[in-house]
Amino acid sequence: MLIMITPKVPPKKPRYGGLLWKILIFDILMRLTPPLTFITLSVTGVALYKSAPAETKTKAKATFNSLRSKLSDWIKPQESEEEVIDEYDFDENGEMEQEAKERQDKVDPNPPSIQ
Repeated sequence: MLIMITPKVPPKKPRYGGLLWKILIFDILMRLTPPLTFITLSVTGVALYKSAPAETKTKAKATFNSLRSKLSDWIKPQESEEEVIDEYDFDENGEMEQEAKERQDKVDPNPPSIQ
């Protein structure tokens, strides 16, 4: 009679348990602290840029410069654009006012009079 003795195998530890906890904690920190999000996005963008081929880098530079100029124009518009804004002056006999009055008469031909 042969009896085989097999050694007990210890239970396997989950391989990704620690990583999942770290990702969960990192995600919580990212949601609570917006500056950390910006730093992480910046580091990721730089890493992607450094690992990209030369042709992609030139396109990325053009895109970054375009975004930077549009963002700076949005934050601090040029003075010439501010002067372009003209104010509206109400003129009772003006073209727009007459059109609005005609539309109102079509909707309500007998408006209540104010006395």
